[in-house]
This record gives sequence, structure tokens and C-alpha cells, in this order.
Amino acid sequence: RERAVVVDGEGEIDGDLGSLQANATGTLDQLGGYSTGQVRMDVTGPDLGALAEVFGIKGFVPEPFETALTLVFDTEAITIDDGVLETTGDRLNLKGRLSREERLAGTTLSIGLESDEVGRWAPAWGEEGRELGALTVDGQVAVQRNGQLYVDATATRAQSRLTAKGIAASLTGPQEPRLGFTFQTSELAELAGLAGYDAMPDRPFSVAGRLEVNGSDVRIAGFDLSFDDARATGDAMLKLADGFDGSEIDAKIDVPDIGALGQMFDVSDLPSERLQVHAAAR
Repeated sequence: RERAVVVDGEGEIDGDLGSLQANATGTLDQLGGYSTGQVRMDVTGPDLGALAEVFGIKGFVPEPFETALTLVFDTEAITIDDGVLETTGDRLNLKGRLSREERLAGTTLSIGLESDEVGRWAPAWGEEGRELGALTVDGQVAVQRNGQLYVDATATRAQSRLTAKGIAASLTGPQEPRLGFTFQTSELAELAGLAGYDAMPDRPFSVAGRLEVNGSDVRIAGFDLSFDDARATGDAMLKLADGFDGSEIDAKIDVPDIGALGQMFDVSDLPSERLQVHAAAR
């Protein structure tokens, strides 16, 4: 019998979802149980949100979309070449390797996202759509042999930047992230306003450290926080159960001018003096 099966088709579906168009071309190895070969797929449609709801996913933008994907099959993995999803204001790029091993061990993916207005996607995480600004995300995801999900990602919004690197989740065991992180912004007042707090001074802010979660315990190790020219460094162990009973914080605080810092928050009765404190709280 023929070894290779040729895939070459296109179709159009008109219905409640509008007019969906799909094309697929490639070849698959029939004798190998269709486990090797290559397929190129393209799908376009008028409403991504409506299509997502067919699969039980809510909150996607109700906009026209185009998607293209090349899949290369072999006995060890499925390789994604040049995966792209585009809407009116978004572009998602995906490429990498989906391992066929147990627990997806050896899977690696590169993800790039550009959104002109990420607030359009707020219903996807349970909030009303609103203006949040443009966002870009670049990162890599890898599944380790023990089922842990390793990430190395950067998110950028205007004058803000967040990076995270480490274990983000587990596909098999308890969810206990262990991540190094940094966050820097020169638009603190605007970000605070988006969160509903309008009294934050617009000063440079940054924080870095390592986040470790163990059950209901959250440790922030080696944190380094700066606001304007004030700085705090140290370690914190937060016991989220039992009303934070047993939590510990050890920090060094250095404020060059405590009076000037107070005035940023409309507190005018503090002396114009340097404040240096090493405090431990339990």
C-alpha cells in the first residue's frame, strides 16, 4: 500500500460563527501510524470570541482573526514552525517542540505576544474590558523531566518592565513556584490608577527578589525595593494561613530624606533627616 498520505484540502463553513475558511496541505506517513510527516494549516474567521466559546473558552476578543501553523511530526516530538495568530490589534507567535515523552518532558516553546490594547482581553480573566495600554511579552517555556514548568519571560508596557525566571508551575505535583523576578517602572502613578489607587506619587520604582511558595507559605528572598531615592532590602516569610501568624520580615531601610518622602504622600510634619533602620518583625 502507499506509504505517504497527502493532505491537501480547503473548506468554508457558513453558520452562527460567520464564514470560517480553512486550508491544510502536507503529507503523513501512513505506515508509521501517521506519527511522521508535515502539515500546514491556515484558518481565518470573522469572530475569534465566538469560535473560542465553541470550545468552552470565554472572554476572547470578538474580532476577525487569521491563524497559520506548520506542524512537523516525528516519533519523538511534534515541532511547531512559525505558528501565528493575528486579530485586529494582536499578534501571537509560537514555535517550539511538543515532546511525546511522558509528562511532556523535553517540551520547549518560544512565545511572542504584541497587543495594541491588552485591556480588550480583560473578560478572559473575569474583568470588564478597559484601557490598560499596549503590551509585549517574550518568553520561553520548558517542561522538565519531573513535570515542572520552567519559564524565562519578559513583559513590557510603555515605561514598565517585568521579568520572571524559574519554576512557575508543575504538571504533576503541587503548585509551588520558585521564581526570580524584577519589576521596574517610571509610570507608577498611572499603574496605581489602573488598580484604583489615585494617590501614588509618580516616582521611579523597582523591586527584585526571589519568590518561593510552599503551601500557604510565601517567601520573598533577597528583596531589593526602591522608591525614588529610598531603598529597602531584606527577606520576608509570609504565613498566609491563620491571619499571617508566624510571619517574619527582616529588612534594612534607608531613606535619605524622610521629610521629602512624607511630602510625596501629603504628610508634612516629618523632619528633613536621613532615616536608616534595620528592623526584624515576627
